[in-house]
Amino acid sequence: MSERVVDPIDNLTDELMIHRWEFHLVPRLWSVCDVEPLDWAEVRLAVENKCEVPEASGVYTLLIGPKVASHPHCSYLVYVGKSNNLRRRFSEYLAEMRNRRRPKVYRFLNKYEEHVCYCFATLAEALVVDAETALINAFMPPCNSDFTGDVGTARRAF
Repeated sequence: MSERVVDPIDNLTDELMIHRWEFHLVPRLWSVCDVEPLDWAEVRLAVENKCEVPEASGVYTLLIGPKVASHPHCSYLVYVGKSNNLRRRFSEYLAEMRNRRRPKVYRFLNKYEEHVCYCFATLAEALVVDAETALINAFMPPCNSDFTGDVGTARRAF
């Protein structure tokens, strides 16, 4: 019996399928997003960074940031959320690395653990729901599912 030769192209093809994500880039939706400029901070999602996140309300995004060649702006925004306590929510994501309750979130937290960044901006609690909705509809992150209005209708079409 001869040994099967592993084709490197087949291996790469399989790996590409495992790491496939779908992003929609719609500049018109970016231009109509009515969220005022926010003061964003970014920390890698790791236990040692928990104290850098305030116990305040706000919005956050989860990014996969490869940092290839130290490129400062190459990240993939995969989730938008809100919280009345950003630090507590940060800690909950650390725990979700072991919880399969949300398969898409579990997948990116574990496949890209060293590259997940938690970006956050504090915001008055009365403003977080509208800001989160507007950001979700503008960015259309692949791990969010709660799109509203025309964006939600269009997303459900495929």
